Amino acid sequence: MYKYLKTHEHVFDVAHFHDYRGAAYYSLLAKTQGLFLRNLLIVVQTHGNNKWAKVVGNNEVLGDVGELEMDFMERRAVKLADYVVSPSRYLLEWMRRESWAENTNGEAIVHPNLLPEESRRGRRKGGRNSMVSSSDDSNSDNDYSDDDDRNAEEVGDEKRRSAVMVDELVFFGRLETRKGVVEFCDAVDILLKNETMAAMISKVTFLGRAASVLGQNGHEYVRERAKKWTNTPWRIETRFGSKEAKAYLKSPANRKGNKRKLAVLPSLIENSPYAVYECAELGIPFLASDVGGTRDLLREEDRAMSLIGYSEEDTYHEKMAMTGELLANRIREVLEKGALSARPRYDAAENDEKWLRWTTHVVVEYKSKRGGPNVASNYRDDDNSVVFLKDTKIEAKDLPFVSIVMTHYDRPRLCKVAIQSVIDQDYPHEKFEFILVDDKSPSHEARLFLDSLEADFRKRNWKIVRNKENVYLGGARNVGFKHAKGKYVMFMDDDNYAKPHELRTFVVAMENGNADVLTSLVQFFWSHDNPLKAREIVDDEPSYLFLGGDAETGAFKNCFGDANCCVRATSFEKIGGYTEDKQIGFEDWEMYANASMRGFQVDIVPESVYYYRFSQGSMQRTTDYLINRKRSLRPYLRTLPKTMHSKLLKAAFPKASSNKNKQNIGKPSGMMAQGDARFHGVDEDTMIREGERRRREEEENFGHVEL
Repeated sequence: MYKYLKTHEHVFDVAHFHDYRGAAYYSLLAKTQGLFLRNLLIVVQTHGNNKWAKVVGNNEVLGDVGELEMDFMERRAVKLADYVVSPSRYLLEWMRRESWAENTNGEAIVHPNLLPEESRRGRRKGGRNSMVSSSDDSNSDNDYSDDDDRNAEEVGDEKRRSAVMVDELVFFGRLETRKGVVEFCDAVDILLKNETMAAMISKVTFLGRAASVLGQNGHEYVRERAKKWTNTPWRIETRFGSKEAKAYLKSPANRKGNKRKLAVLPSLIENSPYAVYECAELGIPFLASDVGGTRDLLREEDRAMSLIGYSEEDTYHEKMAMTGELLANRIREVLEKGALSARPRYDAAENDEKWLRWTTHVVVEYKSKRGGPNVASNYRDDDNSVVFLKDTKIEAKDLPFVSIVMTHYDRPRLCKVAIQSVIDQDYPHEKFEFILVDDKSPSHEARLFLDSLEADFRKRNWKIVRNKENVYLGGARNVGFKHAKGKYVMFMDDDNYAKPHELRTFVVAMENGNADVLTSLVQFFWSHDNPLKAREIVDDEPSYLFLGGDAETGAFKNCFGDANCCVRATSFEKIGGYTEDKQIGFEDWEMYANASMRGFQVDIVPESVYYYRFSQGSMQRTTDYLINRKRSLRPYLRTLPKTMHSKLLKAAFPKASSNKNKQNIGKPSGMMAQGDARFHGVDEDTMIREGERRRREEEENFGHVEL
């Protein structure tokens, strides 16, 4: 979505996202950081996040790393959105109780969902419930006409509220634990044990696709439960779409047409269920749980007739204490006395108009604040000024001074290429300094290389720091930071290559997003030469997506980013910098986790701003993985009780099943499995071999690529 919006940001005034799966997350990061989408209004609508549905509704746990990542993205999207819209007050209250961060950029409002045309009664051309306009053949695809709609407006509310007899029970919703499938089956068991009730039920139908019911496929669960219903027809209907399902519910339950179907929606949790709104609008007899924001969809005087467990007190029931017995009793009442159809609280056409008025108002207001509809396609002008989020130019003299720190150890050839990428930065050169920290390189070639840089560095007011002893990466970076004078400090490795806009991108994102630490997405390459000259680079797409600063996910995998990062100098001092262990990697993972757990804002720039080189001599390939991984867990061990340490370490380092492993350490499984590397799922050996093959082909076919 972000990639699409970024290339079409002139096309739209407003973009609406669901909260589920955090689809707006990367788009909102780019917008908040002032990189792209600055004139696009982004609205996040809270229909039901994953944790609410799975943990509260299904009594399950977030059982894999992907779900932790999803939870983080959902929370951040709500926090960063320009507006948050919920169809019920209930879910907003739930999010506050669960300590979701308040929306910081706009406000949260409650607005009912919009009903699709086929879910509306009396849909005449230009009528009260029509949309803005309709064509002459607007009803040509409708399976039922106004004449067939018993609950159209001309029937009147009095007739609509008269009791109708029902004899088919229809479970209407996904076959999922939180939708009350278990309780519905319990209720059917109870009713069918009574001969009188069993005689009043002609059929039991399940109308909805399968999901998980108590860890089992929904269809399989129902088939197992239905084995007891030997004398009552039942079926699972999977052929219907939304339109066909509602037409089925509206049709008579028998050929005589004197009885109707009863839609049963015994959900354990709900936000603002469309199914209830549609049943009320179309006059379909139904029973639904009084849970979440369901009651808000119905007229107050009608709620008791269709809601199970309804009470008049003005409080939301977060989770329904539904039982088979409770549901069976309500269904028994309906079978004996007939069903009443509660009326919708909202008029669909008026709801449309309110939504359009609100959207128009907020878009106009937003555009007015932003200074007009024009979007700058690039946030750097030829005069070295930079356009920030508020669309105001910051002259070069007012730009923040920034420091770039690069550590080097005995790789002069690669370092030369990396330095060239610093020289090529499009940020005003008088506004940044470059500090090269040599961590006591042992080779004569490296020393000659450093000597050759001295004159040029002096001209540029850059600095070479030569450590008297090898202090390893964490220590070397800390040394560079002590020499830095910038408001922000960008750390860079000597085997990577900065894209020309890297420093500018980090500064713009820092100035607008207010992060303490920023990493970015990354683009891989494996050539020994300048990646801009390598034939392997064919586009500007990221090779690997990081999540950002989620401390929970960071315990299981490196979600934060690579060592290439930008820090706010004042924050980095408070964080305490890097730890200075020798012969161990993952110092960056440890620092990011430490910062996140202590409340510092660690964010990701949703762009690949540098090239990451895979090489045989990389630290990840020359250090002990087990020791590296333990280092990344230290911030967590410091905060956990000592009684929990052994559990965490055993999960990360299980015993090997074979004695062939000298360290007796097996491969982690479950949620810990993704902590196996800096880039989980990337086969470095294969990438390096492929890189070597391509390099040989290049040299054979084109000659050696000059630096």
